[in-house]
Amino acid sequence: KAYVCDPPPRVDNALILEPYQDVFEHNQRVTYACKNGYKMVGHAYSYCEYGRWRDQCRCVRLCGTYPAIENGDVFEVQDGRALTVQCAMLYKLDGPKSIMCVNEEWTTLPVCKAPCKLDQTLFYYQQAEYISHGDQMNGRCTNYWNYMYVICNNGRALYRG
Repeated sequence: KAYVCDPPPRVDNALILEPYQDVFEHNQRVTYACKNGYKMVGHAYSYCEYGRWRDQCRCVRLCGTYPAIENGDVFEVQDGRALTVQCAMLYKLDGPKSIMCVNEEWTTLPVCKAPCKLDQTLFYYQQAEYISHGDQMNGRCTNYWNYMYVICNNGRALYRG
């Protein structure tokens, strides 16, 4: 009895290097290559044995799963080898906007620093509700005669008279 296999299984993030065929003979094999930004786990080939495909491989990201950035989002560029970070509204990026996959590790991760909610009861005039991390703002005190300034440090407003 002749054993044949249907077309080989699809491997996520991989390409089959041989031309497409509808039927594969017993002991015939196909070779896989991972897409950019991925590495092979297991053999780079699969072969037809008694009507079934054997030795299936996997392609995994070189740097593993994308890092989580608190109060931010990560977007893929360059086939998963580079990422860009965008902080949530009012949060300020501290560190590199881009993260690279180098030697199977992510480069230094940035931090999204929190804004500060201003205490409106301390000011004579209505102020902005929030200021961003690292920003400074001046305002007239509630007694009208004195001024104060406030600096935002990662969600903590520091008031100085």
